Amino acid sequence: MADRFDRISQLYHEVVARQPHERRAFLDQACGGDRTLRDEVETLLRYEDAAAQFIESPSLLEAAARREDSTGDGGMAGGDFGPYAGLAALGSGGMGDVYRARDTRLGRDVAIKFLRLDAVADPASRARFEREARLLATLNHPNIAQIYGLEQIDGLQALVMELVPGETLADAIRAARARQTALPVAQALALARQIADAVDAAHEKGILHRDLKPANIKITPDGVVKVLDFGLAKNIAADAMAPDQIASNTATGDGVILGTAGYMSPEQARGLPVDRRTDVWSFGCVLFEMLTGRPAFDGPTSTDTLAAVVQREPDWALIPPSVSPRLRDLLQRCLAKDPRRRVRDIGDVRWELDAVETSPGKAAASNGSTRRERVWMVVAAAAMLCALGAAASHYLAPVPAVRTVSFTVHPPPNHAFAPLPRSMALSPDGRHLAFVSMAAGRSQLWVRALDSVTARALDGTEGASRVGWSPDSGSIAFVDGLSSGRLKRVELAGGAPVPLVDWTTTAGAWSPTGQIVLAGRDGRLYRVPDRGGEAVTLFPLDQERRELNHRAERFLPDGRRFIFEAFSQDASKHALYLGSLDGTSRTHLLDGLSSVDYADGYLLYQRAGTLVAQLFDTTAGRLVGSATPMIENLFTAERGAAAFSVSDNGTLAYRSAGNAASATLAWFDRQGRRGAAVGGAGLYESPRLSPDGRFLAVSRKSAGQQDIWIIDLERNVSTRLTSHPGAENFPVWSPDGSRVIFTSNRSGPDDLYWRAADGSGEDTLLFASPEIKRPTDVSRDGTLLFTVRTGPGQQTLDVWGLRLADPKPFRVLASAGLNEWNAVFSPDGRRIAYARSEPGGPYIYLQSYPPTGPGIQVSTTTGMIARWSGDGREIFYGTVDSLTVVDVSDDRRPGAPRALFPWPYQELWTVDRSGQRFLRPVASTAEGADAITVILNWTSQLKQP
Repeated sequence: MADRFDRISQLYHEVVARQPHERRAFLDQACGGDRTLRDEVETLLRYEDAAAQFIESPSLLEAAARREDSTGDGGMAGGDFGPYAGLAALGSGGMGDVYRARDTRLGRDVAIKFLRLDAVADPASRARFEREARLLATLNHPNIAQIYGLEQIDGLQALVMELVPGETLADAIRAARARQTALPVAQALALARQIADAVDAAHEKGILHRDLKPANIKITPDGVVKVLDFGLAKNIAADAMAPDQIASNTATGDGVILGTAGYMSPEQARGLPVDRRTDVWSFGCVLFEMLTGRPAFDGPTSTDTLAAVVQREPDWALIPPSVSPRLRDLLQRCLAKDPRRRVRDIGDVRWELDAVETSPGKAAASNGSTRRERVWMVVAAAAMLCALGAAASHYLAPVPAVRTVSFTVHPPPNHAFAPLPRSMALSPDGRHLAFVSMAAGRSQLWVRALDSVTARALDGTEGASRVGWSPDSGSIAFVDGLSSGRLKRVELAGGAPVPLVDWTTTAGAWSPTGQIVLAGRDGRLYRVPDRGGEAVTLFPLDQERRELNHRAERFLPDGRRFIFEAFSQDASKHALYLGSLDGTSRTHLLDGLSSVDYADGYLLYQRAGTLVAQLFDTTAGRLVGSATPMIENLFTAERGAAAFSVSDNGTLAYRSAGNAASATLAWFDRQGRRGAAVGGAGLYESPRLSPDGRFLAVSRKSAGQQDIWIIDLERNVSTRLTSHPGAENFPVWSPDGSRVIFTSNRSGPDDLYWRAADGSGEDTLLFASPEIKRPTDVSRDGTLLFTVRTGPGQQTLDVWGLRLADPKPFRVLASAGLNEWNAVFSPDGRRIAYARSEPGGPYIYLQSYPPTGPGIQVSTTTGMIARWSGDGREIFYGTVDSLTVVDVSDDRRPGAPRALFPWPYQELWTVDRSGQRFLRPVASTAEGADAITVILNWTSQLKQP
């Protein structure tokens, strides 16, 4: 045999030495009629980069030569491999040959898997071989064949594994088919449960099998299943986004897909990225074959089989009548071609299999006699007559009510739920709750299974805010605050988040048709594919109603119509509408704004802090009857946003204003050490110190109403300054501390008002305009700076000013194509610091006042809001990670930014005149202080007579 390998090596060198167009003719002539010799040389040529190492390694040649026995069948029968004696061929797979041997050191029989000759020459095959060993080493499960080790002797590599006695599932199916039958349903269920257990164990370790089929499943004489051959397995975390681009082991020649044709999922067959659902598909193929004795997908060639996988349905008529409807339904959901509509997790399949077995409605065993079935039908009919007689005598007896069950979900240890209503959502199937939590100033997306007591964080979701689920409960869309508010999607199973659009937006509404409707930069609604793609405009803004922007809320079950909110310059014209994906029409539903959800025939929305439910006619697209109050004191925010979510299966989750208001104000020094608390627990925004530092003006939400409060810091006493039903926010002080300027939406989009700081007098309108406004600072000479939203959909931010003595607005900063906002004066009024949008930003800029020339960038990382020290020598701003300080004593050459300590990336803070103390809200992490309440069967109380 060594002579033959010498001949292969010689021919390889001679072929490589020739021009590419001469190689085939030379090889045909040199090999003559020896087709096997030509195939072996062509194999080396196919993997030319690795061939030199292969043919120049004497030990590898010797080891490969020993694999040829005296009969020339390519095996190692009767030979030894180190301490493993008496090798006997067991079979051959896609990449390797498997032998039985005796481990002479431990006195046990083992199975040894060697790479084939052509696979040895392929670096990718060798890498998969080694990866199989590493992956198997992480698995320890009674239904997975155990690995004993990876051996390399004389240059030949082999996996040493548990020798599993018995036949393969493929053998068992063939035997049943020979008897013109299939496996009994009870036996198929018993085997399927064990297979699902094995796959579930692999998935829990982050491993996809990707080649699950009857030939890779052994059944011991005791009926124990052992899943074999993880040679094509894939690490979910490491390869989450990598498509499959390796040859199918059923194909000849150069392929582009990996797996066995008849058991590949459609996405695997197309060479697309795969996840756990591809193993669910393969499991469905195996279960179908067990129940019917026939492959779910088959064809004369692998190409025909793959075409069937992608284009055709299995022959459902082959399923025996003895298979219960529930099992048939499970099988169809496992074999859904669209992975979004497929069963998401093999663990769910395992649970369904148990339910099938225990279901009172399951079909009789397949070997039951027709006569016995008829007897039981007669018995059942008699029992039914008896039941009807009993019902006739007790027709007025009350029906026991279905009871609701509730429990609470708390944030992870040392975390708090994010103070945003849309930062929590139930999955449509009601099995998971997604929420955003905060810790050390950083937000992250978490998911908790409702049958679990712990939650898990999703990698890559730092900075997440608003969330929403895909209709199949398999993916979550979230707004990424670290990428300027862009919408991304992340799989429930994990993996890197994928961007969906390149503009700042909200989570939107997700249709079962694969479309997401969300707001664009211009305030209008767009529909985009849920895998990313071209955005298509839907409705124009209604100019007669002076609409500013739209916000999508919820799709109806038909997947075509959805509910959206329309925001108007005139608050009295805010409204909810029903729209459609084709953008042809919209129907008015309700006046006012509210988060909206739909389930089980009811529309849920909030009114004055109360969650209500109202019947909704989905055919006519209109509300029916009157609303029924469900939950009082609901946690709400501006523009009607409310913290609640419902699933399709009768589960409701919500936050109340009481358990959401779990923050206090506290002082911190320059080292980040926490000092005294200020005020009581509440929902605080925009804290600002008075010029003398004795008082704090802050926006606080209480009992569903948002007002300005004044806190006497020396006595720690809080007093409500405003009490109008509208929302008041963003307080700033007049230079002498006698007045507080703030916004109110009572008659327009955040008009500017003022009131005496001691509470005397009435709220007085300072300046009104159609644009949304936010006051940011007042200079010593009484000049007010405020941010104005302008342009289509009010997406452009500019800095304007007005003098309190003569409130006529004038433009301060308005750069074309850039946003500028949150401008604040230096103590002497000669400079302003502000935020400016830049690629990778926003950043903090410094500018003379009145502005002359371009501003100077002072931050090197993102910053949203700046604050001055009392002496005007330092600027402070918050980054993603820390509170940062910059020396700006030299206007022309600011110092290098210096991080002080971890700090929230938000606007909820202020600094005293000394520049030594900082005040911000601190979320409470006390047990039970913050909670999401979950109610099961919430609709039952609405349906009682």
